[in-house]
Amino acid sequence: MERSILKFCTLIILLFPSAAFAEVCDKEVPSWDVANGPVSQLEYAVGAATGLYGLMIVGLLVLGLVFKRLWLHLIGGVLGLLLLLGLTSMLSDPIYAASIKEGCRASPYLVMAALAGLVLTFGLLAARSWKMRTAS
Repeated sequence: MERSILKFCTLIILLFPSAAFAEVCDKEVPSWDVANGPVSQLEYAVGAATGLYGLMIVGLLVLGLVFKRLWLHLIGGVLGLLLLLGLTSMLSDPIYAASIKEGCRASPYLVMAALAGLVLTFGLLAARSWKMRTAS
């Protein structure tokens, strides 16, 4: 009786996809090396800020502050919001969660907070530009 329960439990455990996640980082982040240790929040934030989308958002913020154009603020806010939604949707992905657990990716909460702050900044700048536009 006990052997049949043990066999049944073993079969159930083998059906769950746990062994496939053992080498997620080899496929997801090939440039990461185990010897470097886990990725920190700061490394992840710097990587996100110096990536293509991070540089685009910072560039739009600087251009919006210099030229004070409503459309620059709106484009920056929408782009930041789309990136924020993309990061939020990635959190539910089991492969992304496994790569965080293995250490080749950091939790994106710091980047999400920075993006939320940038979206709010773009919104305030857009409101200020709109107010200046309608006042004149």
